Amino acid sequence: MVEAYEKDIICDALKSSKGKVAAAARSLSTTPRILTYKINQLGIDLSAFGK
Repeated sequence: MVEAYEKDIICDALKSSKGKVAAAARSLSTTPRILTYKINQLGIDLSAFGK
């Protein structure tokens, strides 16, 4: 359940930033490195967000 919530939040941030991880990380108050780790861990496909 927590994983699904995290995935939704990250996907929303990536949509807002048009797939730019650094911008999404800033909006989530985290680092691009941590966000990239979470993206990989959750199996999020960045190509779906215009990257």
